[in-house]
Amino acid sequence: MASKYPRRPPEPDPSLYLTEERLAERFGCHRDSLYELRRKGRIPFMRISNRIVYRIKDIDRIEAAFLNEVAE
Repeated sequence: MASKYPRRPPEPDPSLYLTEERLAERFGCHRDSLYELRRKGRIPFMRISNRIVYRIKDIDRIEAAFLNEVAE
């Protein structure tokens, strides 16, 4: 008999995407802060099934731009 609960979707590939938890840890912020950045359109994100993920190359680009801004 099949389970009445759907199977959990697979984890996104960690070599390509960061989960909300991993990005919050990397930025040293709370997940609510990431929500605000998404809501304001300041950080790109994707939905994979019911999960929000961030492409590592987008995050690297954002961090590089921030570091360039701070260095000036």
